[in-house]
Amino acid sequence: PVSDNDFRELPWHSLKTDTVQTWTVGLGTEGTSANDKRSTKLVAPAADDPPTANDLEETVEVQFTPEITQLAANLQHNPVNIYNWVYNNITFTPTWGSIQGAAACLENRICNAFDTSSLLIALLRVSDIPARYQLGTIDVPVDMALNWLGNFQDAIAAARYLASAGIPSAGTVQQAGNIYALRLEHVWVKAYIDYIPSQGSVQQAGDTWLNMDAAFKQYQYTAGTDFLAATDYDPAAFYDHLQANASLNVAQNAVTHVDTAYIEQTWADVGSELAGIFPDDVAALLPQQTIISTTHPILAGSLPYPVRLFGLSLPEVPDVLRHKLTVSVHDETGELLTYTAVLPAVAQQTLSIAYEPATQSDIDYIQSVVPTSQIVQEPENALTLFFTAVSPQLVNVHPMIQLNGVTTVVGSETGMGAAQTVLVQFEAPTIATPAVELDA
Repeated sequence: PVSDNDFRELPWHSLKTDTVQTWTVGLGTEGTSANDKRSTKLVAPAADDPPTANDLEETVEVQFTPEITQLAANLQHNPVNIYNWVYNNITFTPTWGSIQGAAACLENRICNAFDTSSLLIALLRVSDIPARYQLGTIDVPVDMALNWLGNFQDAIAAARYLASAGIPSAGTVQQAGNIYALRLEHVWVKAYIDYIPSQGSVQQAGDTWLNMDAAFKQYQYTAGTDFLAATDYDPAAFYDHLQANASLNVAQNAVTHVDTAYIEQTWADVGSELAGIFPDDVAALLPQQTIISTTHPILAGSLPYPVRLFGLSLPEVPDVLRHKLTVSVHDETGELLTYTAVLPAVAQQTLSIAYEPATQSDIDYIQSVVPTSQIVQEPENALTLFFTAVSPQLVNVHPMIQLNGVTTVVGSETGMGAAQTVLVQFEAPTIATPAVELDA
């Protein structure tokens, strides 16, 4: 069971920072290399520096999985094809920080700007095209922003939506009393493209750092079907008929003589009409958000919005901009173990808690009482046979965290069967979240 949480502690308007000056303080500190898993110093290259080996490497987020490698090959390792594919196939969701990484973004197809950029960078790098993350402050024209964020009708509501999702500096920009743009911190891709003279259509040797934002896009919105409006059902007439034929006893709070036959016939008629309008694909009746696709044969030379401030250009997402997961196990004596991982590193992985005997004496006792031969013959009854034979109070165990079945952390010794609590906490770069308590 999950324990009750104070709803006032939920991450709504609980931003820790909201200005570029404050949230960038931690940038350039220690990060983690996916290749050697060692702590490394992230040093931001100058905006116009030539590419380095870091701009082509795998990282925690950027992994050259078989799926990404195959997709890049299908796109002929061409930067125009790669950009168009990511733009046309990944739906934007406004959160801040690295959550999924490239592989999970490719699988889920709904990603924030960091994860969309990770996917774009992975496809470019596996195609031998250097690419970096580019941070900055942007002013998005209000009409484009309202469309991008979900067909909002009110600019202030859209800005609040961004802020509640943890986007730093989210707000409106006014001129002469009118809102003309939404300002926010953002991340996109800077790639070293063979831009002169083909504008990216032919990639040989790169010559230009080009800004590419596959997360920012426009959508076509289609209203869903009003099911009742598509039938002859008249709610007012339905209510009037029932009221006219029923007897209401207010004192007893009761109603009699309800025309149930009329109710049944009405809903049978409505059901028949609805059955006639339902297509094979029921999703077509629901509200639709469709990306307005791009098929440009070349890469644009500029971004589709004004950039108020160019921030750091980095080969890897800094650790302070990664979402993290912490799992800890406790008994009555205190904490037995704790495990922290960045979400992109464990996305698509299996994380589990397991237990092993604490000492050789515990192993010897278990082996002496467990009917091994019977368990082999009746594997479906293994747990019942084990716990019938073993006295838990005589055994101590170590809790373990396993990733894909491989032990990564071993905890302190505790009694088998002792009451334990598991705390799970997600940490975001700009939003404070409470720990969720589970009973082990």
